[in-house]
Amino acid sequence: MFLGVGALALLGFSWVWLLCEPEHHWGLLSGFCFLGGAAIGHAWALGLHHHFVPTAAEVVHLLQLQRHAFLNHLQVISALAQLNKPEHICEYITSTNKDLDRERCLTGLLPAEAGLVLLDWCYRLHDAGVAVQVDLKTDLSRLANGTGLAALLMEALTALIGAGSAVKEVALKSFSEDGDEVLELTLVFDGNLPWPRPARLRERARTVPAEVKVKRQENTLTLAILLTPVHVPAAPKVGAAKS
Repeated sequence: MFLGVGALALLGFSWVWLLCEPEHHWGLLSGFCFLGGAAIGHAWALGLHHHFVPTAAEVVHLLQLQRHAFLNHLQVISALAQLNKPEHICEYITSTNKDLDRERCLTGLLPAEAGLVLLDWCYRLHDAGVAVQVDLKTDLSRLANGTGLAALLMEALTALIGAGSAVKEVALKSFSEDGDEVLELTLVFDGNLPWPRPARLRERARTVPAEVKVKRQENTLTLAILLTPVHVPAAPKVGAAKS
């Protein structure tokens, strides 16, 4: 993820430099190279994170999404460079870095399987013009059943958003409460609220293990996942003394 931040910064610098020194076209070329390397490197790192290896189709899909996102960034920066607005390029890179930081949180503070599901949905929602906020205050990356949590999130998001509901905002946050780790998903809708079939979600939650609570208020629906704090033990250090 830090490669992504560095890639955008270098690309912006290359464009600004190109405006001042048109003969130095290799500066722009270096930006292209870093963008490609950052996209591939991030997907590769996600595949290795916590020993989770996604399927080939998932890796290809993620690469396609990231390639599309980076090409969009490139087009915006290119347009700003042509308009000779280097200060706007810096502002755009700063804004984009926030999106990259959100991706870092999803893939770093959640089990890799769950992070992959949420990252995919973030791209979908972004393309649909839906605002997504991520505020993860606890590290849930070593939860014992990341696959179960991923299945639960996929079930919930498909029921709430995939059915064509008019969602306007999505917020994801995590915090500790009464000994539980809570992963809370809040959705703001334009119109009638969907009903995510709580019985089905609770059935999924038992495999995590977790407890699901659903709250509806006016045009807002909140899904709280209370996670039992069972974690995968850390791998022993190489050369550690045996007791």
